[in-house]
Order: sequence, then C-alpha cells, then structure tokens
Amino acid sequence: MNFLTKEKIESKSCKGVTFTINRLTEGKRIEINRRLLDVFTEVDKLRLEASQKYRELKPFLKTEEQSEDDLDSVALVAEVMILQNRIEGIEADKIMPVFVDELLIDVNGLTIDGVNADKDATIKNGPPELYLEIVAAINKERGLTPNESGNSESPSTSTALVVGQMNPTSAEPVSSAATT
Repeated sequence: MNFLTKEKIESKSCKGVTFTINRLTEGKRIEINRRLLDVFTEVDKLRLEASQKYRELKPFLKTEEQSEDDLDSVALVAEVMILQNRIEGIEADKIMPVFVDELLIDVNGLTIDGVNADKDATIKNGPPELYLEIVAAINKERGLTPNESGNSESPSTSTALVVGQMNPTSAEPVSSAATT
C-alpha cells in the first residue's frame, strides 16, 4: 500500500490554479485538537446551551394553537439562533483558520497584484471563492460533508411553526407538505 500524505486539487472556481493539502492523519488531528482545546470547549458549552433551549422550545412546536406563550417561544427561537450564529462564527473565525494553516501546503497558478501567491498571500488576499473551495476540501478531509460542516443539526427557526401562523415567505412545515 502506498499512502499519500498530500492531495493536489485543481480549483473549480479559479482556472489554472491548484492547491495542495495535507491528509489529516491521526497525528495531525491530535496536534490540531491540542491547539483548539479551549475553542472546542467553548463550542461544546454553546452547543449544550442551544440544546437546552431547543428542548424548552419543543413543546411550543407541537401545538398549533396560538397562546400567550407565543412571545416566549419566539424569544427561545431567537436565543437558539443567536447561539447557532456564535457557534458558526467560532467555526469560521477560530477553528477553520487553524485547519487551513495546518493542512494547506501551497497554492500554484495564482497571482495577486502581479506577484505569485503563496499560501499566506492566498489566505489573506486571494479570491474568496478559492478560500471557500480550500475550506470545502479541508472539511472533506476532516470527514465532514457540506451539510455537516454547515449547520445541519440546527432546529428550525421558523416562527411559523412556533406561532402557528404562515406568512407569504414561510415554507410549509415538512409534516404537512405533500410528498412526491
């Protein structure tokens, strides 16, 4: 068996550009986890808090009647959304930069202001779509699908489910939508 420790990827968003990432070996994963221990602890606390708020919200989601509790349920939805946004912000601002720093080896075929771009220049000043592509490749290497690297575990934040009212921009709840 020949285990390759690197993967060269052709950019789909930037013609002629390739980037190389390290494979996420167990040693690399341990090293990154050590660097991010405090951040992961913070995220775990936020997820626990969001989970508790969501459990408080569940009874409101089961009823279709409007009541005086509607304001409480809307407030809980807002709290869950705020917690989810904080988690997503930490992922984008603290966690992904460490994974990109550790796993992105180099970028080829990209010039920025007429100068060949290296890894650091690409991260700081490169095309945003290329950075997102690099993040997607790294998330894939982390074993995360696009849904998992996003917000797939989030509860619905539709006030239509909570308040029991639909407005022109509300989607029908899945339970009442017709299947094809």
